[in-house]
Amino acid sequence: VVRLNELAKNLNGVVDDNRDNLKVTLENIREASKSAEMALASIDNVTKRIDRGEGTIGKLVNDDSMYNNIDSAAKGLSDYVSRVERLRTTIAFRSEYMFPKSKSYFSLELKPKLDKYYIAEVISDPQARYTRTDTVTTPPGGSVTTESYEDRLRFSLEFAKRWGNLALRMGLIESKGGIGADWFLFADRLKFSVDAWNFDSKEPKNENAHMKASAAWQVNKVLFLNAGYDNFLNSDRAAGFVGAGLRFDDDDLKYLLGSVPIPK
Repeated sequence: VVRLNELAKNLNGVVDDNRDNLKVTLENIREASKSAEMALASIDNVTKRIDRGEGTIGKLVNDDSMYNNIDSAAKGLSDYVSRVERLRTTIAFRSEYMFPKSKSYFSLELKPKLDKYYIAEVISDPQARYTRTDTVTTPPGGSVTTESYEDRLRFSLEFAKRWGNLALRMGLIESKGGIGADWFLFADRLKFSVDAWNFDSKEPKNENAHMKASAAWQVNKVLFLNAGYDNFLNSDRAAGFVGAGLRFDDDDLKYLLGSVPIPK
């Protein structure tokens, strides 16, 4: 009993000493309770507005059109990425020896589909520009004709459409309007080609259209050989040729670019 009385006195003393602190604590609890009630009321109000479809979030939650638009945009982006991934790129270099001159080509082929592709070429042609000069001599008053050719760059830009083993091309061929056809054999390792361009030539002894027949054999994944007969409709300019080249596709380019050291 004595110990209990002492404990009761000690508790009374603690309560008396901390009465003010307890009041402050209880007041803080009341204020926190009011703030919590206000927050819950605000959340309830926002929830009701969202449920009614008000505001951006409400429209996003309740309006199917926004979801459909986002879904369509995502599908469109996915389709675009898929098309980019399907796009095949091929780079090729080749040189054709025409006894005694040579002709060099740089080619870029973009193939968004297996049956449709685009071809761009830059050609170094030793007979790209023809110049004729007539000089009158005195005496006896005769004339001397001088003909010369200048090596210049020409450009090709063609669209090709393929049906089975046959592909038809049209566009610019060596900076002139033209058409072409390719026939593929042995899983595309062998290709026969015929091209025609420069239908309105005014160059002497080269008035007929420029036509070229060629064949190319893919020796391995990179190396190919070709041969043919160039400008065979104009006897004074006709010439046979043989050549070789290198072709790199997407996988080869990734390997080559990945092998290039990057300086730190």
